[in-house]
Amino acid sequence: MRGTRRTVAATALAVVAVLASGCPVEPTGPTDPTGPVWTPHHAGGPAVGGATPWAIAIGTTEDWYAQLDVGFPLTAPPTVSVFPRTGPDGHSLGAPQTFTANMIGLGAGVLSEHLLLTGGDPASGSTALQFLAETGGTWSIAGSFSLESGETIRGMTDDALVTRAVGASGAEVRVYTLTRTTGSVTATLTQTLRPPAEWGPGYGTYWGSVVTLDGGLLAVHAHNDSIGVPDRVGVYQSSAGSFGLVATLERPEFGAFGIRLAIDDQPAVDRLVIGGYPTGSAEVVFAEYTSTAGGTWAAVSTIGPPAAVPGAAVGQTFGQGVALDGDVLVVTAVDEPMATPGPGGAVRVEYRPLVYRLGAGGWEYEATLSVLSSPVDTDGLNRGLMSMVVADHHIVGTNGVSLPGGCSYCFGLRFEAWRWDRTPA
Repeated sequence: MRGTRRTVAATALAVVAVLASGCPVEPTGPTDPTGPVWTPHHAGGPAVGGATPWAIAIGTTEDWYAQLDVGFPLTAPPTVSVFPRTGPDGHSLGAPQTFTANMIGLGAGVLSEHLLLTGGDPASGSTALQFLAETGGTWSIAGSFSLESGETIRGMTDDALVTRAVGASGAEVRVYTLTRTTGSVTATLTQTLRPPAEWGPGYGTYWGSVVTLDGGLLAVHAHNDSIGVPDRVGVYQSSAGSFGLVATLERPEFGAFGIRLAIDDQPAVDRLVIGGYPTGSAEVVFAEYTSTAGGTWAAVSTIGPPAAVPGAAVGQTFGQGVALDGDVLVVTAVDEPMATPGPGGAVRVEYRPLVYRLGAGGWEYEATLSVLSSPVDTDGLNRGLMSMVVADHHIVGTNGVSLPGGCSYCFGLRFEAWRWDRTPA
């Protein structure tokens, strides 16, 4: 039996955000004029003048949106807010429930259907993370969780928390079973995954460098230490509370096969997209695999950049991030450098989310979402969308912004959160 299905698929970069009220709704890029429209919302982030808070999108489901707000300079503790989705198709947000948090360990947090794991309350003096749990529409603090040195969060459902730990003997992927009682969530380490013995030597160092989790499915990437030995992806399926290896996938014609991963656990057809670099290419191409009713995983298609992307700049690099849920696939492309330089000839970089929709003939390009209209991006050095989460017809992401007077490749930037909601044609 598989675990509770999670409708969120996240990129490898796990960051989170809090929605600042009163921020304007701004159109941010071209959409297909004859088809569905993705409506953008500037959810929170750097303000012009005064405080310049960070706003990082933690994640979304069909019912909730979570965000982390960090004041800058740090005059007050960060806060995590959870907003109910309201209105037609959940396109609006209701009043948030807000908690004091901290940016420890995983950076921001991870959201599942009814659980949120984020930094603990700094006033407690503890370095532990904290669970928030939802019951009947109300979120409350429901326990703590401590990461070991070298351990990072890789994914979470309502049933399981997955981390990667690096030690002297190599890397391992850890599975914690989540047990929920009234007002409490307990994480118990129940499984430690290492490279399968049949893979042979050389996969331990980079084991779990990329991990994707959804429902009762888990995919783990590993690079081999030896030149010429292909990267591999292990697909695991949960049964009776334990993940077992059901497939080993490799494509020798792809370099770094598995450098991008997204998996989707569905009632009928499970789907996995795996990114890698075909021989001689600087662009990531995604290999799509499907499995019906827990059967064999089979390659069914490859997904590359569309023939034409509206407004694309020179030097575009496709496949820098990926998120998947149901019939929506989002792939980030990077325009680097952009055609028009910033002040003084500074390099401008834009991350452009490309939306694909699954139709009768496979994945079809639907729209490009741009976030270059940041209210504080007066220097034109907006870094663009750096992380994405998709749940059905909702996309959320975090956008890096260089403030006026900053530089394109320095770390003096801020973060702002964006939301997009899809309205059918």
